Amino acid sequence: MLKIKSIGRVGHAYRTFRRYRQILRILLKFGFEDILQRIRAPRYIEYSMKRLRPKNGQISDQPRSVRLRLAIEALGPTFIKFGQMLATRPDLLPHDYIEELAKLQDKVPAFAEDKSRKIIIEELGASPEEIFKEFTAEPIAAASMAQVHRAVTLNDEKVVIKVQRPGIHRVIAIDLEIMMHLSEIAEAHVEELAILQPSAIISEFGRSLRKELDFKIEATNARRFREMVSDNRHVNAPRIYREYSTAKVLTMQEVQGLRCTEFLADIEKYKWQYDLPLIASRAVDAILDQIFVHGFYHADPHPGNVFLQENDSICFIDFGMMGKITVEERRYFARLLESVIQRDQERIVQGCLRFTTHLREPDLDVLTADITDLIDENLYLPVEELNLSEVLEKLLNILIQNYLRIKPDLYMLIKTVMTLERFGRDMDPHLKIIDHLEPFVKRLRRMTLKPSYLLHRFSGPAEDFLEVAGKIPLDAQSVLEQTRKGKLKVQLQINELIAVEDIFVKIGNRIAHSLVLGSLVLGSSIVVHAKLPPLYKNISIIGIVGYLLSAVIGFKMLFIAYRQSRMTEKRVDKELPPDSSL
Repeated sequence: MLKIKSIGRVGHAYRTFRRYRQILRILLKFGFEDILQRIRAPRYIEYSMKRLRPKNGQISDQPRSVRLRLAIEALGPTFIKFGQMLATRPDLLPHDYIEELAKLQDKVPAFAEDKSRKIIIEELGASPEEIFKEFTAEPIAAASMAQVHRAVTLNDEKVVIKVQRPGIHRVIAIDLEIMMHLSEIAEAHVEELAILQPSAIISEFGRSLRKELDFKIEATNARRFREMVSDNRHVNAPRIYREYSTAKVLTMQEVQGLRCTEFLADIEKYKWQYDLPLIASRAVDAILDQIFVHGFYHADPHPGNVFLQENDSICFIDFGMMGKITVEERRYFARLLESVIQRDQERIVQGCLRFTTHLREPDLDVLTADITDLIDENLYLPVEELNLSEVLEKLLNILIQNYLRIKPDLYMLIKTVMTLERFGRDMDPHLKIIDHLEPFVKRLRRMTLKPSYLLHRFSGPAEDFLEVAGKIPLDAQSVLEQTRKGKLKVQLQINELIAVEDIFVKIGNRIAHSLVLGSLVLGSSIVVHAKLPPLYKNISIIGIVGYLLSAVIGFKMLFIAYRQSRMTEKRVDKELPPDSSL
């Protein structure tokens, strides 16, 4: 029987245990027992490793990065999505792992037609044959989260219907719970992993995945994106049919054209149909316009999400992952990029500190030296040889080595710029993304210096200041009135000084008790020695009483000291962090 000792909150349902056992078996099958041992998993998961090990032995004759990809594919949809996310995080994994995880394919067998039909009926209130003029029961594509069907509306419009895979919410909830449990165990025992904060990464991944499961969010993103690019006749987005869309069903216009992945797989066959440098330029400008002008951008512009269309136009699809950035963040990001281009290490350091959090205080001298080396090695190349995505990737590695962690929103932005440059160079190897960046950076600077923007930016704080200023005369009049009547009181309270005062009071009391005790003992000794009457067996009774009082006071002082010592010990025990191994 599998037994899980809680370091986090892991459900006790049988399905959770069964899935946990399955995950452990797959990790052992692909030769990752050393990782389980390193994070001390057996300390929290009581189960015979011999019973979990596959009977046909481990798969260990392939490189570790390949085995990781195979294990992730075997673990299912949640882990595949997580692996795809890790493939975009060069700050977390070595380059060979990144390349291998980039091969992860989110392709699984389609689910049964009757299940797809049932979901459509539950979500839209009628069968697909009643709603649409034509409906293709056989899906044209299937992934871990959903599958896609073709259809024709009653108005003869060609559409595609994205139907969510049944039971996927439950599968993802269990997997995320287990992933969080394992990440917390790893943080507790492996310092290198604690620095990377895997539980925070899992938490952020979980939030992103839950949004992706809500097709209403994707529909809203798609409509906003389509409206945003409506003025650009060379950039398109599919129309969303709101009346045929819910949280589990998404109906959109069928995109006509050639998917970029198909194009790049056989460039020689298709390149004569398109002006590739022009398309690359339009795609790069479209994303930069979204980032620097609108602050709402497609955060996953890889070739699979872009279609080539007539007149060298492009069409974006898949709006589950969108980025948002405020005007202030845009300004700071533009400054960071500008500093990289201008090789200004001081401003690069300042920009990096602005956009990062740190687990421990970084050594600024070391950070500056690392960035100086980065500039010397990469930024003095000719513009045509400068690879901005490679520079940003190295910059991310420098930050992680200096215990700095990029904020999630900024990381998504940097990743988008990196993906954009790679996509652009796939289409046009001579593309210079810096030439495209500079106009947008200058445009943003001009926009933030406009009187209208400055007025809008400072009007809110100015209103707050005026509101406070309006109350100053009344407050001042009240203070003067109390001063005139002699009722003004000024009370200063400093917690640290109060604590010090309490300590001095206690010390003073102990000194006073000690003086009284010493005086009683000394006085009693003098009286006894002088044999001051009345006497009892030739001993002064007054001296005996003095000795008794001295004993009472002495025992009282010992009792008070003992009690305070016990209280201190209990308070320290309470403040100490609990032992996570219990």
